[in-house]
Amino acid sequence: MATTSGISASTNFDINAIVTSLMQAEQRPAVLLNEQKTSYQAKISAFATLKNSLSTFQTALGNLASTSKFKVQAATSGNNDIFTATSDGNATVGNYAIKVGQLAQAHKIATSSFANTSAAVGTGTLTITLGTYDAVNNSFTANPDKSPKNLTITAANNSLTGIRDAINAGDLGVTASIVNDGQNGGRLVLTSKESGAANSIKISVADADGGNTDGTGLSSLAYDPTAAAGAGKNLGELQAGKNALLNIDGIDVESASNVVSGILQGVTLNLFKADPTTSVSLDITKDSAKIEESVNAFVKAFNDFNTTLRNLTKFDESTQTSPRKTLVYCWGMLRRALSRRRFARL
Repeated sequence: MATTSGISASTNFDINAIVTSLMQAEQRPAVLLNEQKTSYQAKISAFATLKNSLSTFQTALGNLASTSKFKVQAATSGNNDIFTATSDGNATVGNYAIKVGQLAQAHKIATSSFANTSAAVGTGTLTITLGTYDAVNNSFTANPDKSPKNLTITAANNSLTGIRDAINAGDLGVTASIVNDGQNGGRLVLTSKESGAANSIKISVADADGGNTDGTGLSSLAYDPTAAAGAGKNLGELQAGKNALLNIDGIDVESASNVVSGILQGVTLNLFKADPTTSVSLDITKDSAKIEESVNAFVKAFNDFNTTLRNLTKFDESTQTSPRKTLVYCWGMLRRALSRRRFARL
């Protein structure tokens, strides 16, 4: 008679313990991988913390090492409604008395009213020249730094609207807009892009109808400030191009812009209001508060970095471990990055 061998029900084996032991053995690789994952995550977190703290410290150290941080100056206006001022650190410390006699402004001219801004005006070529108009001698001198610009007007863009758009699309030194006067229709307004007397506008016209100054067709846009009204001077002046006029400690100076630099070394003035009878003080002083701010930023960054190092190396009472190996790993990564000159991109 055949016999069967095996584990009988009476055999004293702890099946659950055996299965549990086998499962633990099978899970050991996964447990090791999870431990490695946790270790790497801790290293990555520590490295990020160390890198951020070191980057902040490096920035603070760089700021403190810059001589410009110790050349900070304060420029204080006695009346911010008239002008404000800034210094680049190279100004002479002292006090100045400034009068603003006139603000700079851009030249502005306008056509007569057009009942229909979509109707044809004319075709031909507009030549826009920027320069200085001398009312005493009735002469116009072209700005040597701004070459004349030509604009061809065809049947595709010969309405007031089309001319406005063509001017704004080109690099002509002027901007164009249409203003509805509420009575007779729209008026084309041309404004110099830059303020100052040397940026006044002159418009010459080569009109397809042969009359370049008669005020009909495209020549209705002709503007020669030296010509007679209606005979080449066919736009009206809304605002003359002017320079800013200042008096600094008794010396008269001019500027094409209301942002005035180069007159007082290291100082930029921002003009807001003309008041020729009022003398406004300008004080240039060393800004000790800014210097103190840079030093305090360095001290804080150093202390924060020191705290970060202590936290990364201190003994953990709860786990009875020290993360020194993690810190060594982080330092190794930093050294390798620095040796490759890649620290700025970490």
